[in-house]
Amino acid sequence: MHDLLIQKQLVDSYLKHQAGVQSSAFSFVNIFAWADFFRFEFKIIGGCLCVFAHQDIGCFQYLPPLGTNVTAEVIEECFRYIKDINRGSGLSRIEYVPEEMRILFDGKLYRSEARAPEYVYDRRDIEQMQGPALASQRWLWNHFTKHHAYTFESYRAEDFQECCNLYERWAQNRFARHSEEMYQEMIRENRVVHQRILEAFKDLDVIVRVVKINGHIVGYTAGYSVGQNTFCDLFEITDLSFKGLPTAMFRCLCMDADIQRYDFINAMDDFGLPDVRRTKMNFKPRFLLPSYTVSLR
Repeated sequence: MHDLLIQKQLVDSYLKHQAGVQSSAFSFVNIFAWADFFRFEFKIIGGCLCVFAHQDIGCFQYLPPLGTNVTAEVIEECFRYIKDINRGSGLSRIEYVPEEMRILFDGKLYRSEARAPEYVYDRRDIEQMQGPALASQRWLWNHFTKHHAYTFESYRAEDFQECCNLYERWAQNRFARHSEEMYQEMIRENRVVHQRILEAFKDLDVIVRVVKINGHIVGYTAGYSVGQNTFCDLFEITDLSFKGLPTAMFRCLCMDADIQRYDFINAMDDFGLPDVRRTKMNFKPRFLLPSYTVSLR
């Protein structure tokens, strides 16, 4: 078991007080996924759990303080702690601050910058896929299901290597089509993230599904619960040679028996990439979920 997993119970005990939050960041899974890139530290400040992410160049607060009594004084103490570590550098910040918490940050002391919003869908809209707004997605679903006999089933530990191989094929296709260094670095980082999640999915309570055609995995998707009523679709990878497969896999996820208790699906952000934005907008999100990076003025 990875050392970080021992913190899951602690984090979950504080997250349960954030029932109305729908941001993908408010989950232990999101912390665990990035543990190869940050050293996470957990501190109790003013009765609140504070999660700090350390790198060689400094430290920032990965989430706003978690708890039932987050105050301006707690936030001030958090910034003092980060600032001391960073020796006053501009790295000191708190990430993923939801709209409803911005009131705690005095505009005279802090500045906030909007992050890329997350796309939140009504699960039933995707499941039913009715009406003119989703006509193009319905066509893709019909095309895929007409031409391919497939299964949508639970991921097993023995599927790990085949999923890794699929990721490599997908990554090579993306590298060939997108030369932006930021995008390519994101692909390299997510290779590590996917492997971590697929290896530890049971300990993390992550739901993972695979699509198979002729017994071979052509797509996989994974996600987790956020708050009480939202399921976060953490990642999706498909064999891009199958037209309509991404749409079919997303709809299958929304129809899955283990997902039907959720009203909303958070498909995360678009990384600031126009192609990803167009794809996510084509599914007609119910709303875009804002969050902010807050730093000292």
